[in-house]
Amino acid sequence: MTESIYRTLHDPHARRRIDDWCDARISAWDVPHRREHRDTVAGPTHVLTAGDADSSVTTVLVPGANACAAAHLPALTAFAARGQVVAPDVPGEPGLSSGRRVEGARVHQLGAWLDEVVARLDRPVVLVGHALGAAAALATTSPLVVGRVLVCPGGLRRPRLPPRVLAAAARWRAAPRPATSYRLLEHLVAPAERVDPELVEWLTLVGRHVRPGFVPGRQADRITDALRSRPPVVAAGVHDRLLPPAHVAPAARRLLGTDVVPLACGHLPDAAAWGHVAATVDALVARRA
Repeated sequence: MTESIYRTLHDPHARRRIDDWCDARISAWDVPHRREHRDTVAGPTHVLTAGDADSSVTTVLVPGANACAAAHLPALTAFAARGQVVAPDVPGEPGLSSGRRVEGARVHQLGAWLDEVVARLDRPVVLVGHALGAAAALATTSPLVVGRVLVCPGGLRRPRLPPRVLAAAARWRAAPRPATSYRLLEHLVAPAERVDPELVEWLTLVGRHVRPGFVPGRQADRITDALRSRPPVVAAGVHDRLLPPAHVAPAARRLLGTDVVPLACGHLPDAAAWGHVAATVDALVARRA
């Protein structure tokens, strides 16, 4: 049996505390939406859908590590204003999907999982992957994928780990509470950006109730000729301390033959940056038409 991500020895209700936070956030979301659970190769998967069901192309937002759809509502709001958006919670990450670690070659397995999610939609999609979600988007092979946007992407290079970020992460892991979560988030957003109190609450819950997860390395062997012939859009935050444009750009050029689009954000994009990503998706859809 695969390992649970939840620290149930510390708190038998660890999973429920994460579920309750997600349920409350989604229930309070003022954008019309629907929710469902689907059985997949990686286990039960929660899928959140919003926006115009008659859109010619659906955006699929794939969250990163330690994230889920409920933690990405500003992004989903931006996409839903322009068309249909679907956000599956990644199995093996905190959220409403399976709480079991994905076995074997992690990114390969997540690519197979995402292919299955896309196949169920049975329509053209643009994948938008953030961090770990970008690595999963690179690993997909579904013919329904007509475009990819990789945001602060994992899978091209291992992230930089500046000492201050490492120290903040270590303090958060050792003593997950609002103060340490806030200080870690300060390193993940742009310098002038206000830290979202709800993300402070979320990160505190993750630190208390979830075991450390997976950080994707370079996935050069996953880069296919098909990807190179129709390369994804690669976007990186100019204030990202982990995957800044200068760090990502050499790998993007070498592996995918594409340049990096700078975003005015940190590793965690704000609502304005997600608006720019949504406009990029619009441009991809327009070129396809």
